[in-house]
Amino acid sequence: MTPSLSTTPTSDSRSITTSDEIRSRIEFASSIHCSLNPKHLPLWPPGQPFLFYIDPHVGLDCIVDASGGATYLPRTEETPQSHRFHYTWMTTEEYRSRYGWLAFACNAGTQLMIPVTAPRQDGKAVSGLLDNNPCRPTIHLTEDRGFQLPEEVVDAGTVCLTGVIHETASEPWIWLHHLQEEDHTLPWPEETGGTETGARIVNRCRVFAETKGRYFEEADEELHNLIEPERVRQRTEMVVAMQAVIDLVYGQ
Repeated sequence: MTPSLSTTPTSDSRSITTSDEIRSRIEFASSIHCSLNPKHLPLWPPGQPFLFYIDPHVGLDCIVDASGGATYLPRTEETPQSHRFHYTWMTTEEYRSRYGWLAFACNAGTQLMIPVTAPRQDGKAVSGLLDNNPCRPTIHLTEDRGFQLPEEVVDAGTVCLTGVIHETASEPWIWLHHLQEEDHTLPWPEETGGTETGARIVNRCRVFAETKGRYFEEADEELHNLIEPERVRQRTEMVVAMQAVIDLVYGQ
């Protein structure tokens, strides 16, 4: 069952995403969500496109049946444990209180779908695959038909991000996992230091490996300070993209 229009975000309701919710969404995406983990994203440009958009079904479980139809169900304290397979799980109410109606899509990270059967709001059971993967920016306005986002939304809400956005990027071992022996610098953005900063990152990681070991999982202050300006730059671009989508959708 797709939620009625009364549950979708409107310009005269509390559902308009606020600046505090934008900041919370960035913290959630940057520090927690696996799609932004350096294990799934390159640590240097060009990075991976992320699309931020307003989703009327955000925070709901999506169950896709054999015909491709989608049923959206609220996540509540009664949701079975078997449906809470991701460590970022939270109820629909909690999600929307933290992040408003913001969602994102990115074709990176692990995608997982599990077979489930769950009661709909009308009491009937629905069976299919629980698909909460943030890889397809599709919005269902009816149960049996999904719509791609308008080009204007895609253009406004897309930003390229790298693994430095995630807190794990302050640990040298993750860089050493990707660096080749012949690498002496990185194609680092000019806005945050260019190839000179790239070379300092490579050197710092190798010095760390010599003193503490190649696989020692610990944040390094010097590495953190080198990549922090780029992390801030990317977070700023995330804010700009989210705000642009909000302004486009609500006409502000």
